[in-house]
Amino acid sequence: MKWVNAAVLLWAVACGRAAGAATLVLQTIVAPLATTEGSSHVAVTGGTHVPASPSYDYLARHWSAMVARLGLQPHFDLVRAGFYPPGGGEIRAEVRPWTRPAPALVLEKRGALVELVGTSGAREPAKGKGDMARRQADAARERLWEARRLESRWQIVDMAASSPGSFLLLEALFENGRAALGLLGERGLRAEILGDRAARRLLRLLGDEEAAVDPLLADQLAVPLAIGRGGGRVATSQVTAHLQTVAGLVSLFGLGARTWGRRGGPGGLEVDAW
Repeated sequence: MKWVNAAVLLWAVACGRAAGAATLVLQTIVAPLATTEGSSHVAVTGGTHVPASPSYDYLARHWSAMVARLGLQPHFDLVRAGFYPPGGGEIRAEVRPWTRPAPALVLEKRGALVELVGTSGAREPAKGKGDMARRQADAARERLWEARRLESRWQIVDMAASSPGSFLLLEALFENGRAALGLLGERGLRAEILGDRAARRLLRLLGDEEAAVDPLLADQLAVPLAIGRGGGRVATSQVTAHLQTVAGLVSLFGLGARTWGRRGGPGGLEVDAW
C-alpha cells in the first residue's frame, strides 16, 4: 500500500487560486496510480466545490461510475467540503490496481432515460434561513415535473465544511450513457433559484437525444481511455475547446485520439486501442 501526498500537485494546478480544484488533481493522478502494483491512498486538500471544475459529487458519483466500465475503480471519501473561494476541503482516495487492457468504451447512443437522480448539499452560514439543501432540491424537482412530468430521486446532504456554501448535482441515467451537471450556490442567490436553474439546464441537455454523455464527462474520459489501452468512442452534445485540446495532448504521446463534429456543436471523442 502506498500513501501519496498530493499537496504539491494541487499547488501546481491551483495556479494561485485560493481554492484550487482538488478534484482535477485526483482525475489527473488516479489512472496512472492504478497502473502500479498494490493499492495507493491519496489525500488532497483544497477546493472540493469550485467554479469551472467537477465537484466532489460529480467525481465520486458520475465520473467514477463511467470509468468503472473500464475496470478503473477508485474509491473517494469527502472528509471536509471546501467551497470557493476559501477552499480548505479534503478528499481521500483509495486507488486499486487496474487490469489492462481495459474493455473498449463505445457510447454513441444513450438509449432511453432510466432515472433522474439529484444530490443537494449545503453548509449554511450561522445566520442562514435554514433548510437550504432541501429548498434547492424541491425547486429542481418541481421544475422537472412541471416541464416534462419527469420524476426524480433525491439525496439531501448536510455536509461538514470549512466555510458556508451549497451545491446541487443532477444526474440523468440512460440505458447506455449518462449525463450530469452541477451548480454551486452564490452569495445573494436564493436556493429556489439555484434549483430551478439546474433543472432548466438539465432539460436542455435531455433535449439532445444523440448525446451519450455530457460535454464535461467527454473530455474527462480521454486520459482513462488512453491509459486503459482499450480505446473507445464517445458521443456528446457539444465539442468544447477543452475536449479538442485534451485529444491533441493525448496524441502528442503517440496515441491516436481525435474529435469529430464542429466546435460548439454535437460530436465526440475517439481514442484508439493500443
